Amino acid sequence: MNYRRGVNQRGRGEGSAHNGNDEQHQGNVSGGRANSNGSVIDIFSGETLIERKTFIFDLKENPRGRFLRITEEVGIRKDIIIIPATGLHRFRDLLERAIEANEKFTSA
Repeated sequence: MNYRRGVNQRGRGEGSAHNGNDEQHQGNVSGGRANSNGSVIDIFSGETLIERKTFIFDLKENPRGRFLRITEEVGIRKDIIIIPATGLHRFRDLLERAIEANEKFTSA
């Protein structure tokens, strides 16, 4: 992968990587904490371009807890899912199982 520093179209100063397969990855860690007024704070933000879809991962925290918001953008359409931070390991485990199944199916 080739890494470069830059600002993406959303104005975030981030490192990015391009692997030559029409995929692009960008990420930024802020390390902030929630303020006393209860506002939402950004902890991590990253995005990847896969084919014609942009996936944006935003780890945030509010007074109710920490969560990962995943946004899929395709043209003008935008879909969002929210995963509580307490479930991120289970989400990752399921994603890894799906990747393994895809690799086995592809190589068969």
